[in-house]
Amino acid sequence: MRFLKQLFYALGYGLFGSLVVLVVGYVYYLDSRPDLKIWHETLLQGEFAAAQAKDIRDLDAYRALEDRLFEQLQERIISRIEEGEQRQLGRFYNGSRVNPLSFPRNWNRTFELLPQHPVGGVLLLHGLSDSPYSLRALGQCCTGRVFMWWGCACRAMVRRLPGC
Repeated sequence: MRFLKQLFYALGYGLFGSLVVLVVGYVYYLDSRPDLKIWHETLLQGEFAAAQAKDIRDLDAYRALEDRLFEQLQERIISRIEEGEQRQLGRFYNGSRVNPLSFPRNWNRTFELLPQHPVGGVLLLHGLSDSPYSLRALGQCCTGRVFMWWGCACRAMVRRLPGC
């Protein structure tokens, strides 16, 4: 019986010690990560909010709001990126290969796909992970099937989901 008691104490101390080592290691890992960049910390006020719904009554008004948001993005983030952060695969660097502005059409913006003779419409809302470009393939595939498609970016849903 005494042996079992000592075994349980040894296992308990071993588990506790392992937990302490894991916590200390995790804290060290978190502390050693790079500092947040300007695109992580800057909040843009141009994003759609539920309080603006009465003013945004059609797609043109939403696109105007989106234009202001992208102007704010250019002013507060893209124009302030330091030279050392301007990478060929950085989406916030104007000279980047993956910057949406370097393509003929910016699929990160709200888009509209119209067939010649529509019989219905589909509204695709996006905002929980990336951007409307991930909806593009679905819309392009089905546009020929007589439905209009709109892909809208609702980026504010991530932070304001309960208040929508």
